[in-house]
Amino acid sequence: MDQNILESLDRFEVLEKIGEGDNGQVFKVKELETGRFAVLKIINKQLSKMQEFKGSAITNIKAIANIDNPIICTVSEVLKIEGNFIIISEYVDGIPITKFFKSREFNYDLLITIIKKIVEGLKSIHKEKLHHGNMKPSNILITKNRQVSLLDYGYPNKFDLEAIQYDNCADDDFQYLAPEIINGEASSRSTDLYSLGVIIYESIFASLPFKANDNKELIKKITYDSVDFDFNKVPNIPGDMVLMVKKLLAKLPAERFMDASTFQITVEAMEKFSKNKIKPEVPQNTKSITTSAFLAISLIFAVLLVFWVVIGRLLK
Repeated sequence: MDQNILESLDRFEVLEKIGEGDNGQVFKVKELETGRFAVLKIINKQLSKMQEFKGSAITNIKAIANIDNPIICTVSEVLKIEGNFIIISEYVDGIPITKFFKSREFNYDLLITIIKKIVEGLKSIHKEKLHHGNMKPSNILITKNRQVSLLDYGYPNKFDLEAIQYDNCADDDFQYLAPEIINGEASSRSTDLYSLGVIIYESIFASLPFKANDNKELIKKITYDSVDFDFNKVPNIPGDMVLMVKKLLAKLPAERFMDASTFQITVEAMEKFSKNKIKPEVPQNTKSITTSAFLAISLIFAVLLVFWVVIGRLLK
């Protein structure tokens, strides 16, 4: 970290580096006056100079930070020192969502509860015609008391396809990007939901949807290949969960949920049916029925549960 930046931020004690990537460095710090912990992110000069970052990204970060929702991590300050943007936010003592679920057997009710909280945070963002733009496991933290926190939002996710596809190894972070992003389009509310679909898939199966030897192969799979669901690995995954993830991971934005509000209807319906112990089950012998037939049966359940929620809302 640049010594001049350290001197300018002498009201903080740097405790440890907790992350470093292409965008910059992240530190856990303590505010000397109050004793409170915080996160200090130093955006590298290259990104700080980008017109898109200086303009829309910083505007979006500030706008999302002003949303009153406990699920959205608070950003207290955005500074610029020595040509670097500095973002100071609250410190969340939690672990990434996929790590949280990796140590557990598949638990439908717990996963739905966590998804519901994430959607509540995203809904607040989408309602303001904004989007998170940087959805990945490390930016969704779960605390010891199972509270959810969304952080590191507002960053532009646009990539030079020609530059990245010839890397010799596959970058797992690309797995969370929607097909339209890796092909040069901007992030959106729809891409937030695609990324969430990848995160949910990984939380269920403890693996990413696509396996590839390099970025070129990975980009091709994300763009064209359908996602396989390993029913043998997680035999008790209900059909409505499969349908939900498949819709989130649709290649075309028009085939996904429109935004977090529309997705919330499905999540709430799944939660209510779960409480009443009504879930479409995966057949014990998965080889005796095709995936298409199984999903067709599950679709009937999904349509019924969404219909039930909509009627319930109309009768209120």
